[in-house]
Amino acid sequence: STRTVTVSSISGDGTLKISIAAGTASDLLGNLAPAAPASAAVTVDNTAPVIAIGAPSVSSTKSGPVTYTVTYSDANTITSTLAAANVTLNKTGTATGTVAVSGTGNTRTVTISSITGEGSLGISIATGSASDSAGNLAPAAGPSTTFTCDSVAPTISIAPPSVTSTKSGPVTYTVTYSDTNF
Repeated sequence: STRTVTVSSISGDGTLKISIAAGTASDLLGNLAPAAPASAAVTVDNTAPVIAIGAPSVSSTKSGPVTYTVTYSDANTITSTLAAANVTLNKTGTATGTVAVSGTGNTRTVTISSITGEGSLGISIATGSASDSAGNLAPAAGPSTTFTCDSVAPTISIAPPSVTSTKSGPVTYTVTYSDTNF
């Protein structure tokens, strides 16, 4: 006779085995079944992979590229599906850029290129950009550390002279430089 044992509502992390106590079955002559040794183990994993976003490759740039290293870790095998569509570009001011993802395994590189404007940029990663062998999805990550974008040259202005005519001076001029990132 065959019976099926189903274990449900499993929680925690570790391994799960079953064993059968002696005397749980008997034949028609009253012979009791012996105890069964522990079954093969099943890995129980209810912990999502961890995702970490490293610091930007530079703290400021005129046009890029700027890279971030994204690292996944988990006690079990991880499959990353990180793509540009999973990356949000966090923007301030008029700063913007183009996002690309490269790499394999547990480490990916997010590259921001064609950077223009003034402000700052950083990244966030959407939920589900990786999963472990138990099907746990990586949570969202970010926002990352930002970097400054400055693709606009400073302006310069010269005020009128301190006097409109002179025999020997002195004449002074006020020169003003202006830029968001001075």
